[in-house]
Amino acid sequence: MAKGGITAWSCNPAVNGFQTTNDYVIGLGGEQVTEMGVTAAAGSGAATLAWQHTNVWAGGKLLGTYDRQAAAAAGTVASNLHFYLDDPLGTRRAQTDYAGVIEQTCSSLPYGDALNCTGGNLSAPTEHHFTGKERDAESGNDYFGARYYSSSMGRFMSPDWSAKVAPVPYAKLDNPQTLNLYGYLRNNPLGGIDADGHEGPDCGCQSLQLPQLQMPQLPTKEEIKVAVAVVATVVVMAVQSLNPLNAFHKDAPDPGKPGTRGKPDHQATAAEEADKIGGKTEVRIPTPGGSKETRVGDAVATDANGKPTAVTQVIRPTPAGNVPLREQKAAQDIENATGVKPKLVPVRPVPQQ
Repeated sequence: MAKGGITAWSCNPAVNGFQTTNDYVIGLGGEQVTEMGVTAAAGSGAATLAWQHTNVWAGGKLLGTYDRQAAAAAGTVASNLHFYLDDPLGTRRAQTDYAGVIEQTCSSLPYGDALNCTGGNLSAPTEHHFTGKERDAESGNDYFGARYYSSSMGRFMSPDWSAKVAPVPYAKLDNPQTLNLYGYLRNNPLGGIDADGHEGPDCGCQSLQLPQLQMPQLPTKEEIKVAVAVVATVVVMAVQSLNPLNAFHKDAPDPGKPGTRGKPDHQATAAEEADKIGGKTEVRIPTPGGSKETRVGDAVATDANGKPTAVTQVIRPTPAGNVPLREQKAAQDIENATGVKPKLVPVRPVPQQ
């Protein structure tokens, strides 16, 4: 493949005066492998084709380039190796030398326009920039295979076409953007890449499945109220758990007021059991290592040091006459923590007045 100029409008090279300026070696996938350019031969000044650069491809992606650089010795040519760092769309963003040292950085807008590469006086060894497509040096358009694309307009320079004749190729009536035969990626340049210049995905338009950003949903007033209530409850419980008087301690009960835990029959039974052992009702006992950090003894007698010497638990048997599992766990936690095995007493009815 070659590029050049003509002196007369004709498809006949013998008539149009075609003169080549660049020759290209093309790979099996249509990628540019090597470029040859017309240069003046040393001494004679005669024009001759000379190697300019060779591109390294893998899986259809441009990885690096060997290019022609003037060497220190006059009349000799040396080659340099460059590597490219691309963004998720395949657009070149940085260029390094063989050692990984940054030579250039490039920026551009979403449609590929306003391309600007900075870094020293080094020119880019290849013209592949926007989504990896080659940018024509004369027109500034990008070559997509089927058509040329103008990044300054965000549009293709010619309407889309298909091998099978259709009024509007690749159109989908449920998406008006597909009716624009000049549009690029349905006016969503960040939504994927166009592999070959055609609109239809069956012709190579590949979606990158970029993550979609979603704004967080604000909580409703009811959700805020519930959250505040939960936080307030947690704070109250935390403050109570930090009170050192909670362990083995209970405020003196009002003589005219029964206990506060359980139903009246439970409270009356606990009071009777406390009188029998000379203890108090509803005493909180620390049970480290148990299923709960503390347990409440319904009737507890203690020694002079406040250590439990007798514990009675008032239970409400199941319909089958068994001790409820929660009461069994509570009794076991108390025994493990104090060494005193609680006495389990069924709740007794409240005497009728």
